[in-house]
Amino acid sequence: MKRVGVVVVWVLAAVGTTSITLAAVSQVGGQVTERAVGPIDSADLAAARAAAMAQAPTATQEGPAPQTIGDTVTTPIPRVDISPTSTAPQAVSAIPTTSVPAVEQVTTTLTGGTVTVNRSGSTVTLVSAVPNSGFWTELEESGPGQVVLEFESSSHGSNYEAAVANGKLDIRTEEHQEDGG
Repeated sequence: MKRVGVVVVWVLAAVGTTSITLAAVSQVGGQVTERAVGPIDSADLAAARAAAMAQAPTATQEGPAPQTIGDTVTTPIPRVDISPTSTAPQAVSAIPTTSVPAVEQVTTTLTGGTVTVNRSGSTVTLVSAVPNSGFWTELEESGPGQVVLEFESSSHGSNYEAAVANGKLDIRTEEHQEDGG
């Protein structure tokens, strides 16, 4: 008897949800446009793609290649000059434009870990500080004026300081033995 009751409840629930679903589909169906959409011909797709590509801007990158000095890798992030490929008239904006300074990303490897910072204009910000096994990180400042941190273990310390001086990134590191415990 109990099984029959469960089956009856299940059938009523199924009928109820089917009725609600049918009503919702009918309601939405009346809001759909009558325009039939057929398959897109590959020639039409190729023509649309070619038209879009003809109007898309192209990007060129210029800038120096990454440099390695000791354990420091400097990777300049170049400016991207975007120029349209078409000769169509360009809109003129009354909003003044400003130049965005290039971002320079520098990674330094120390005994205690690896530090990556970004320099943009006169600011320097911490991207990552990853301690090596057995070391922990003590972060004093993460930017924008300077980045100061130390990787420490029970027997060694690696100090790192980065700031912008005279328009250039100045990185200072110091390795030292800890005085025990």
